[in-house]
Amino acid sequence: MALEITQTLSTIKCVAFGTGSRGDGYSARILSDNDNQEFKLSYLYHAKREVPSSVPGDEHEGVAILTLIEGEKRHLKGRYFNDRDPSPKKGDIDLEWKSLNLIGKLK
Repeated sequence: MALEITQTLSTIKCVAFGTGSRGDGYSARILSDNDNQEFKLSYLYHAKREVPSSVPGDEHEGVAILTLIEGEKRHLKGRYFNDRDPSPKKGDIDLEWKSLNLIGKLK
């Protein structure tokens, strides 16, 4: 999977995409601890297949909470949860920083 993020002074937008599907973020926020030592990105998303499908759960809502890990290899690491019907899913996400250049999925 890949995650594209854009940020302005007042907004953060996220879109996650993988083989044949995408999750459009509709609410995103940067969270920090009291000392501003740890930062997290949290976002709500609506996911669906790029090619329409009748498979149950292919279109669903979810949330991701990712911690920014700085260092030699910058990455976002965390978890996601969704309301897929008939079987909700949860799992780990570990995304490595690739580029400031967007692939173009964020619209």
